Amino acid sequence: MLVVDVVFLAAGIYLTSPWLVCVGAFFLCLAICRSFTDSESDRSLAYLALLPLLTIRPPLQWDLDVIHWLQTKTTQVASQLLNHFGFLHLREGNILEFSGKRFLVEEACSGVQSLFTLLFLASLIVCGYRRTWLHSGLVLLSAGCLAGLLNVIRVASISMAWFSYEVDLSTGWQHDTIGYVALVVAALLVFSTDALMNFLLSPVPDFPRAGVASRFYNPFTAIWNWLFLVMPRISFVTKETTADGLFSHRVQVAVAGCVCIGALVAQWQVF
Repeated sequence: MLVVDVVFLAAGIYLTSPWLVCVGAFFLCLAICRSFTDSESDRSLAYLALLPLLTIRPPLQWDLDVIHWLQTKTTQVASQLLNHFGFLHLREGNILEFSGKRFLVEEACSGVQSLFTLLFLASLIVCGYRRTWLHSGLVLLSAGCLAGLLNVIRVASISMAWFSYEVDLSTGWQHDTIGYVALVVAALLVFSTDALMNFLLSPVPDFPRAGVASRFYNPFTAIWNWLFLVMPRISFVTKETTADGLFSHRVQVAVAGCVCIGALVAQWQVF
């Protein structure tokens, strides 16, 4: 990974590409995180590299394509929802037109801001609880789906308020309040999804056998637990050794955190 980092740095300098330099910085963070081990689960701290990864902008301006796609899809789904409940209107592109009012679903209203916020929150959850890669992928996917769902409901509720009571909630503090409420609800649903995944993907013990090694006796049970569970490491060390290990673990986490923060600052200065 250090070699890959050097290659990206050299390519970034040669091509004058800040994006390649940021990718190289990510591989450096990943190499540092993988070089340390979590004292509780006996796994590497590679999951911490997910946080600086979210700050790297996709290449070829794919983020702009995603924003435009979200803008169009949000307008289409909100329009279908309004038609289903009998709120007659006319949709022209990203504009919802009612009698005496036109609502433009702008790029900021497409849910992209809440999407990035919820993805960062989901990353904090999976890093804090040390979720497996498959569990983490499901939580991140749910964060993206919830961001789109709550934003469609927000656009539809603003349109319904105007159609029913002629109350304009598209500007001012009312619009901001609806956005923050939707974001809080979506954040709580992300926590709920993580708890649901933790319940559904709980470990499967091997009852015919007794002892710590029982849950790894059946090969299918071992595969299930390896995919969906981060097993705590069982240690028989003394109290003094445990204290030293705890201090070392804190130092490792602090170093990894400083590297992540440094990557964020470097990315912010570049862009």
